[in-house]
Amino acid sequence: VEGMASEFEAAMDPDLATPMSIPEGLKVRTLMRRKGLEADDGFTHNSLSIWDSEEAFGRWRASLPRADAIRKMMDSGIITGPPSPLFFDGVLCLESNQGP
Repeated sequence: VEGMASEFEAAMDPDLATPMSIPEGLKVRTLMRRKGLEADDGFTHNSLSIWDSEEAFGRWRASLPRADAIRKMMDSGIITGPPSPLFFDGVLCLESNQGP
């Protein structure tokens, strides 16, 4: 939602300080802010997460804490609806000591 970038980022910043708060199966999570925040399509952020399996993601997605967080963001006007996930079969990441 326009003008809610800071609130969105604060709401998306989970307390991952303790291992118990990290969802089972979550390997990587990133939140990226779109440069300029003035997009014609209305999207200002992109979130990427990598899970052990689609089933692990599904369990987290169906969890009560996640549902509560989404409802709070919708009730406060930070988002207009629940996120729409996209799935990919895999990611190939090449890394070396010499750089990309």
